[in-house]
Amino acid sequence: MAEGPGRRELHVTPKGNYDLVLRHELNGYWAYTLEAQGGHLMIGHADSADQGIAIWRGRWHEVATWLADPKMAPELAARRFENLRFTDTAGGLLIESTRPAVDKVEVADVDTYVPGAGYLTIMPPTSGIDLVPRWSGAPVASGEVWIEDEPIDDDDKLTVLHVSETAVTRVCGSGMDGNEAVLPFVEKITRVSWSSASAASVDG
Repeated sequence: MAEGPGRRELHVTPKGNYDLVLRHELNGYWAYTLEAQGGHLMIGHADSADQGIAIWRGRWHEVATWLADPKMAPELAARRFENLRFTDTAGGLLIESTRPAVDKVEVADVDTYVPGAGYLTIMPPTSGIDLVPRWSGAPVASGEVWIEDEPIDDDDKLTVLHVSETAVTRVCGSGMDGNEAVLPFVEKITRVSWSSASAASVDG
């Protein structure tokens, strides 16, 4: 939707992801579960946190949004999913507006984990441009790169910013792979692209 108080931010993940988030980050619980659009609308409350969670959960995926009220009433929480249609398949979740002339659905960024490399966040240039330094980066086959964080010890994560003609990508080392995997992975990338049809893709 357009910028403003009516804008909603949704996070699409595999089914079950927000069970862990609710339990471990908010110390909360599912207060309401309602049937909706072939799945379930679930509202998570928290006694000690300053926010709650609402999700639509399908067979394979779920769509989550944070709630400003840690114990928001179900009828208010449900409004966060108004005028949206969910089509859940094993290959992905499609979110469409039922009022396309009024409400617009856009992919803001894509987060994924690449075994042996780390975590990637891929963004279109419109939302990632503010992250790009004003000075030139190191040239690689698919664009330019900058090191955002120099690790001080083994526990610090190395973060590399990669910019191509159509995408801005953050590559962050993980404890599972170690920081030494990040730079070799970035050097092997041959193309990173963003399009409205496919959202994002990485080749290498």
